[in-house]
Amino acid sequence: MQRNTLPLITPITDSMRANLRRIAARNADLRDDVFAKMGGSSIVSQAYLHCFAGPDVDLGPHGELSPTLDAFRAADVAGGNVFMRTSEAAGVGWSLRQGMTGRPSRVQREIRTLRPRFALAFFGGNDVQAMNPRVYARRLIALVENLTEQGVIPILGAIQPRRSREMEPWVQRYNSITASVAQAFDLPYVDFHQAMLPLPGLGLAADGVHPNVFRRGPRMLPCDLTDEGLSGGHNIRNLLTLQVLHQVRQALDGPTGAPDASAPPLPLGEGTVTSPEGIATLPFAARLSPSVATLDGYDGCEAAGAPGPERVYRVLVDTPMRIRASVVTPDDEVHVGIYHLGETVDAALCQGGGTPEGMFELAPGLHHFVVEVDPQSARDLHDAPVLFSLVDESE
Repeated sequence: MQRNTLPLITPITDSMRANLRRIAARNADLRDDVFAKMGGSSIVSQAYLHCFAGPDVDLGPHGELSPTLDAFRAADVAGGNVFMRTSEAAGVGWSLRQGMTGRPSRVQREIRTLRPRFALAFFGGNDVQAMNPRVYARRLIALVENLTEQGVIPILGAIQPRRSREMEPWVQRYNSITASVAQAFDLPYVDFHQAMLPLPGLGLAADGVHPNVFRRGPRMLPCDLTDEGLSGGHNIRNLLTLQVLHQVRQALDGPTGAPDASAPPLPLGEGTVTSPEGIATLPFAARLSPSVATLDGYDGCEAAGAPGPERVYRVLVDTPMRIRASVVTPDDEVHVGIYHLGETVDAALCQGGGTPEGMFELAPGLHHFVVEVDPQSARDLHDAPVLFSLVDESE
């Protein structure tokens, strides 16, 4: 089992490139030179992206980003330049609930106004205050599905660090959800959290929550992307945002090449009792629609339910690990349990689980996890799949 340190921006593999092009093909009328901003105060901030529309831009060693900067600068949108636009889908204190409120929702109004090809969907910073990750995951999945159905490519991102010892573990938990959704839907993910950890003061302002800005004397220079300028939190965020926009533009415009050597290997196994799907790296996330019902009983697991369609996963552990396994369902009408079966795919030897989420201490060796849907769940999961994820939370 390989424990991955995720890059700051998800690499555009051939699989993701093909997925982004499929999304874009759903609506040829959207504008490839326009993006929508969605989120809370860190998105609304005048220090975030606005400066790219003005003269105080220093790309430093990142001159390759000039074509992307010029393309978005030249775009004429309602309210002026796309970098400076006041988005209807972003507001101080906003969570996903505010963004998706209304008929049409605020997100939908922004999409209709701009017709953007891309959406910087950077929610989470206010959602985390509720400490309800399951609700956040459901809302984020709903947003992603809504955008992709319209041909809009969502770009997801992490919450920046917090100085609060109470909130930082929740921030990391929410970030793992966002990363899992991005992985399951094969979408770009920007790890603002990891990028800001090495910065002085975590790249945060005095409140310990919002990003700070690099200053030269009295001047705030959030678009100074030199090595010196990248000591500021907003500077790092501006650089990573421009970089991910550059990458997705290239993915849509460039030729389809040979298979990317950096792409993760295709899963081995069919997800059945006789052919479990192998998980080679963590974190892992996937959408699934279990359809075969084989296992029954789960003796030893207190929360065992009625047998239903399942999918079986195989994990080979080389050192002790603490794993968080979780499933997110479309709503409370779909009941799913995760079962840890150990070395043998035998329900009678169940070692734990039966609930939608659990922490599992894994000793070195072979382990199996089963995701099983209660047969009484009144929902066609081909239309509303389950999101399953495994995250390494070892210290």
